[in-house]
Amino acid sequence: MSSHSCDELAPGVSRLIRQSLTESEKSEHLLSTLSETLCEVTEHRMLKREAGVNFNPMPARLIEILFREAKVIDPQEAETALGYARGETLEILRTSPSSPAALAFALDVARHMHRSVLPEEERVNLLSALRDREVVPENDSRLAILYCAAIERLEKITW
Repeated sequence: MSSHSCDELAPGVSRLIRQSLTESEKSEHLLSTLSETLCEVTEHRMLKREAGVNFNPMPARLIEILFREAKVIDPQEAETALGYARGETLEILRTSPSSPAALAFALDVARHMHRSVLPEEERVNLLSALRDREVVPENDSRLAILYCAAIERLEKITW
């Protein structure tokens, strides 16, 4: 898959990457990594969604969270977040370092959990992992605020 495919699957994020990273070599490398990740995974494996529900691919959402929402324009953090997307497990939510990439990954899980069709036990375990996650606000206060707000919203949902 090439960056052309990335342009088709996540056109807004492709533009965001090109606009945010002024060095074309870095933007093309990140687009290539994103395309490779999109070949492997488009959504959280731990979140089962209803059939036919449209969504932006999860790897693209992670880049968007970092670049647009958190203002963390760092290709290394973006590539780390894409690594979390490829190796997704419940343990990543509990044990990953409190980096912008890890927090962006956990935030995306929290934001999309309510759209999943999980058995109650899996939902409880996932919510517990999200709640137990240590958030260090000093590392990225914007992401920490967004993450805490997403968890509060999740806790108010009656399943």
